[in-house]
Amino acid sequence: MKKHSIKKQLKQDLSVASRSDFSTLLEKCNEGEGLTCEVAYATGGTTTMRGSRLRLICITLAILLAVLATVIYLTGREDSSNNKMGGYFVIDINPSVKVGYDKDGFVTELIPLNEDANVLIYNIDIIGKSSNEAVEILFDRCISLGYFSAERDNNAVLASATSENGELDEKMTKHIKELFTSKFSDKKMLGVVITGIQDSKLDEKASEHGIDSQKYALILHYLELGGELDAELYDDIKISELYGKISELEKQLKQDALEKAREEKCSAEKKLFSSIADSVARLIDELERCITRLDTPATPSSPPGKPNGGGKPHDPSEPRPSIPERDRYEGFVSSFDKYIIELDKAKEASDVYSAVDGILEILNKIKADESDSELIALIDKTIAEIDELTDELEIKSSELDNLDTTIEETIEQRLEAFKDASAGKSENVQSWQKDKEKELMASWYEQKREWENERKGDLMPPKS
Repeated sequence: MKKHSIKKQLKQDLSVASRSDFSTLLEKCNEGEGLTCEVAYATGGTTTMRGSRLRLICITLAILLAVLATVIYLTGREDSSNNKMGGYFVIDINPSVKVGYDKDGFVTELIPLNEDANVLIYNIDIIGKSSNEAVEILFDRCISLGYFSAERDNNAVLASATSENGELDEKMTKHIKELFTSKFSDKKMLGVVITGIQDSKLDEKASEHGIDSQKYALILHYLELGGELDAELYDDIKISELYGKISELEKQLKQDALEKAREEKCSAEKKLFSSIADSVARLIDELERCITRLDTPATPSSPPGKPNGGGKPHDPSEPRPSIPERDRYEGFVSSFDKYIIELDKAKEASDVYSAVDGILEILNKIKADESDSELIALIDKTIAEIDELTDELEIKSSELDNLDTTIEETIEQRLEAFKDASAGKSENVQSWQKDKEKELMASWYEQKREWENERKGDLMPPKS
């Protein structure tokens, strides 16, 4: 019997019992009848038929009232459970975020699920807004930061929604897909929304664990990053929990990468400073050789200005004749002596580039009017070594800068990089979406890795 039928029957029973027994009893009591039976019952005396009937009626009434209260309570709970439930939806673009909402569809929380998501949701307020408003704000933010671009044909979103009891919320998932699809169409931008993964390569393995391909692919990604998860837990772990584990692991990996990048940059600096110091020592030796050559008397068989194998070096006790070329070489030796002091200061301050500029300035001055082939060769070799080591240092510095950029700096850079982004021009967005959706459902994570690599170059200066 349905609950509303039970309630109706109980009301009828109560009504009948009330009129036929309780009302009659009340009337008789008012007339002074039955008082003896009540006194006898209270004193433990002999109970009359009327007293027995009265007790039976009271007990019946108590039972009926208790049953009625229970039915009303259960019915209330049933009615409450039929109300809309809250939950959350996850949108995975590369920035991946979790948006919690209440039973009325208003946003209650916004949680970043990876590093890019921290940039995407930084300083935006969607708490208390409807899911429609939340999607619109997040969509526009993706455009301003370059995560969606009219210049690309790979704008995509993986959307899924889960009710508060942990079940897939197909209605909300469909709603989120419609919202994003509509936004792409309105912007005339090639973009597609998928709500699941159908990868034949993953389906078989996923089915062995009783899960779908999307969840299995996330688990594989987590394991590839170095995470640990027992196979027995594959079915129990939630998608949002997986994203959270991946996010935490990515943070740790980034921290490890930062430490490694700092060490590599420091090593590159030391290598460059050491190379410059060694080069200065070799250059001073070569300049001294040039001075010695000038002080060695030439024989008739030797060209002027070139050393003679049988010649003798200049006697230090005798004054040297003033030769402009010798004065020039000695001037450069003196310049290097002063530079060594500056090199030590630059090393203490980790000011590599001033050290590089200083030695290159001296080398270019030496080479400007130089005719000695051995000295020129040494200068060219030194410049090439410095350039190579400087390039290596710049690469390491750039890697460190990219890893060590604050959220505010990244936002500023992305806003600047995409401030002149062109508007969409595609008229056939919907027809393109159908074909692209099938493709992405079968290769989502492979495509996503390609997009991540592509976006790493968004802030890199254009190659000349």
